Amino acid sequence: MRTYISILSSRHYWKNQFSPAAFLKSFFAVVGVLAAGLEAGKQLLGLFQPNANWLQQWIQANYWVAILLILGNSVLVAATTLAPTIRMSSRLKQRDLTIAIELGDLFDTSDVLVIGTNRTFDTDLTDELISSRSIQGQFTKRYYSTVKHLDAELDAQLQNESFQQLTSTEKRIGKLKLYEMGSVAKVNTSSRTCYLLAMATMNSHGVANCSIDDLRASLVGLWQFIAEKGGGLPRLRVPVLGTGFGKLIAPRSAVIKEILRSLVAATSADRFCESFTIVVSVNDFLEHEVDLNELGDFLRYLTAYTELRSAQEVGAGVAI
Repeated sequence: MRTYISILSSRHYWKNQFSPAAFLKSFFAVVGVLAAGLEAGKQLLGLFQPNANWLQQWIQANYWVAILLILGNSVLVAATTLAPTIRMSSRLKQRDLTIAIELGDLFDTSDVLVIGTNRTFDTDLTDELISSRSIQGQFTKRYYSTVKHLDAELDAQLQNESFQQLTSTEKRIGKLKLYEMGSVAKVNTSSRTCYLLAMATMNSHGVANCSIDDLRASLVGLWQFIAEKGGGLPRLRVPVLGTGFGKLIAPRSAVIKEILRSLVAATSADRFCESFTIVVSVNDFLEHEVDLNELGDFLRYLTAYTELRSAQEVGAGVAI
């Protein structure tokens, strides 16, 4: 409910989502139905009780009350067309996969999370190396009593991953093992599973940066990891990766489309999840004026017209 109220009270909603034409169409349709129903009631009453004219008398005596009742109920019903759109979804039928874009809180469900992090998998919240306001920071505070607990899980998950050993000159703060772009650590809390995805590189001062090429490369690593090591078909829930503290220089809508294109392309090789939801925070939706209707059109087009062919269907190339 708070999501609806926040959106309804925003300029962005009235500029991009509210449709006066749809509201008026619904309003006049309801007026017509109520007026016709009232007239039909009068006719039926006259048919079964010819001498009973109390309804006609009441309408004549309370003409303006009847008008206001019809108009008031019409406004209430038509107001349902004001309800903001907070979710767009489409089904990739060739892979039995539901893909959605949703406004709300990333942590609202029990779905498996994907959270972007830095290539050194830094976790320290005390010195603001990782902001407590970031998604990674929120995840840590929600599900771990101490950062050391999370670090222990990360060390166990990354022990077989290749890395470059940095020096304290190259990186003055935080961890010094630099993992490849797209490295994934799967961590399990008492209540949910999360894939921490390496997609940003920290400079020597501990400031993370992510480019659109970094996003693309990291997504390839994510899909491959889930397909090969994820186990089962998870229901994935993902933020708008790379934005915010990742400092990705691209509009939210462009990043969402990039994630969707990468996901659909990856499903050509394998089906690795049952559902996939990109969650846009209400603050991002309002501040950056994300057009959910336009993204919904893009998603429907992508799922309807992308031809998926596996490597086995395409066949191997033959050298000439």
